[in-house]
Amino acid sequence: MDVVSTRCFIMTKIMENVLVSVIIPTNNRTLELFRAVNSVCNQSYKNIEIIIVDDNYGNEKIREEILYNLIDCDSRITIINNAERLGGALSRNVGINAAKGEYIAFLDDDDEYGIDKIKKQLRQFNASSQCNLGLVYCFGKIIYPNGIIENELTDYIGVPLEEHMKNNIAGTSFWFVKKEAITSVGGFEKIASHQDGIVILKLLVKGYSVDVVREPLINYYFHDKTTGITGVTDINLAADYQYFKRCQDYFGLLNKKAQRRIILHFYKDRNWNLIILGKNKEAVNDIKHLLSKYFFSTAWVICVFRYFFRKRVVAREKKRLKFYGLSSN
Repeated sequence: MDVVSTRCFIMTKIMENVLVSVIIPTNNRTLELFRAVNSVCNQSYKNIEIIIVDDNYGNEKIREEILYNLIDCDSRITIINNAERLGGALSRNVGINAAKGEYIAFLDDDDEYGIDKIKKQLRQFNASSQCNLGLVYCFGKIIYPNGIIENELTDYIGVPLEEHMKNNIAGTSFWFVKKEAITSVGGFEKIASHQDGIVILKLLVKGYSVDVVREPLINYYFHDKTTGITGVTDINLAADYQYFKRCQDYFGLLNKKAQRRIILHFYKDRNWNLIILGKNKEAVNDIKHLLSKYFFSTAWVICVFRYFFRKRVVAREKKRLKFYGLSSN
């Protein structure tokens, strides 16, 4: 056996001895959950534990169905029943506290892993040239209710703080993270949205880097507004603003031009959502704010144009939702 082959053999054996904890929070789903769990049980990498955090407090029928179908199907499965309704973020923290693995992967109960997800992300952790690596994410496939599939190809490595502040680089189902890293930043926080974004933000601010496997290793299922969290609501708007303010806490780590780009990006996205919700007064207030802060910026022009043609904006959004099967209207 030559030197290269020997090194590969040794690395493979080391990898096989690393325990990976897969955490699946679940609420009000059974068939999708069974599909998700099955995709983890069938991973090509076998040294895993599967922690299902059952957040169906008060719904004993679903709890019994989950227990009946999963408790004896694989010895690697542990089911934790929350003693109260915690929501997805805090349920993930329950799983983190129970995890024995050196690495943690998360899976939403309605998504599914490709067969080599854990193996390839663990391999990337070992092969990466990034310093102080905390998280490896991956490409994936976004699957809409009508069967349309789009590729999720976000591709940033290192410490992409500005890019992440503008758009969350990876949802939790795409992650493979060091337990030490995620516990060092306090895990997840209870917020209506951007739960995953805040964790990555805290990791980057603390100096952890990220890397990516440039292969689609996850199927991410998008849902109709009536059956999932897809869609703009007042709650989402408030959470977006809360996340933006959180990002501003760390603006001192960025130069002025980067700060400006993030601010303009936030208000441009917010403008679209305000118009969709018919919040015209708030849209006007934001336009005035942008004009006073960044005189005649491109973002300001776009926001003004959208406001005066807001009926077209609403029509375009409805057309988009219909195209992806996200609305029956």
